[in-house]
Amino acid sequence: MFMLDTNVLIALQKGDQEVARKLSTLNQESVGISSIVELEFRAGLIRETADSRSYQIGHAILDSVRVYPFDSSAATSGARLKLLSKNSNKMDTLIAAHAIAMGRVLVTNNTKDFENIPGLKLDNWAE
Repeated sequence: MFMLDTNVLIALQKGDQEVARKLSTLNQESVGISSIVELEFRAGLIRETADSRSYQIGHAILDSVRVYPFDSSAATSGARLKLLSKNSNKMDTLIAAHAIAMGRVLVTNNTKDFENIPGLKLDNWAE
């Protein structure tokens, strides 16, 4: 079971074939994104023009992926991580907390940003 980080969605949007290949081998039910990732990705899409190819691809990605709401379990996990983690990026901490709360492997191309978060399982599809 996997939770995709924002940079994985961006890689898909840019046409990264390796990421697309790995994603295509998985059951669609086993992959999703945090609503925090949705927020970050939509923030990037807002900067695009609605008729651009990148904008259209980005929205197609969002339409095709399951979004997991950040709930009380994720908030509790986030509160613990805030105390334990030295990660200064609040959004990354929330995404990590959500993956931990759901028992998901976080797929990210920036494993360095997450490597010191206790209890988080990571995978990098760019390697």
